[in-house]
Amino acid sequence: MIDLVQLQNDLFGLLMSAPALNTVNILRERTMITKSEIELDAIWQNVRNGRSGNGVLIEEIKAVVNSPNVTGPAQDFACGFVCFQNGDAAFTPESGSGFYAQNLAQMVLDILHRQNIAGVGTLQGVGTAPAKDFDFINATRVTLKIIGSANAQTPRCTPVIITNNAGSVTLTNATTDSSIFYTLDGSTPMDPTLTEIISGEIINPNATLYTAPFAVVSGQRLRAVAQAFGFNACEITNYLVP
Repeated sequence: MIDLVQLQNDLFGLLMSAPALNTVNILRERTMITKSEIELDAIWQNVRNGRSGNGVLIEEIKAVVNSPNVTGPAQDFACGFVCFQNGDAAFTPESGSGFYAQNLAQMVLDILHRQNIAGVGTLQGVGTAPAKDFDFINATRVTLKIIGSANAQTPRCTPVIITNNAGSVTLTNATTDSSIFYTLDGSTPMDPTLTEIISGEIINPNATLYTAPFAVVSGQRLRAVAQAFGFNACEITNYLVP
């Protein structure tokens, strides 16, 4: 069973350790806290690293049941983060944190999206929207889902881009730290059914690891694929040299 209080503490630790939020006060909602204006004042009034005016409230984690017909424990969880902006304090020279609520919400989303929580799953951003239940202050809510390990999907590399400049071919891929393998005989560079890691068993022995532009001739069938640690391989790019 997932400890939801510990999960909230883990999220608190991620935000507290983010350099971009080092002047933003961050608090955790507990069941006994009523959402009243008086109690919530402390979120943006408390000073952190000499500044105040912005705050983030980590709401209670909620379990999500995707289908009532599936037995067993809930695998997914939803979490909300309310980002506050006090219009006066946040932008007071020398003492304000200086964030609009909408911008602060986007920062929280960027920090947490795709973060992995050990033993629980991976955070996936859902979006941001005005927090209308806090209409006495500028507030924006960020919503993320935590996809349980059993349901998490491995991301896929972006497709390989082939550029032919007068018979000299360049291969590029936008996925960070990716490796590109290619063939010129029309064969598949790697086994498409085994795409999670690079290994000698899944790479076609006729495939070449791309390191620099290479020459091609008319009629050759170039096929290329990209792979990176933590990603599935992309779809194979096919190119018939004109």
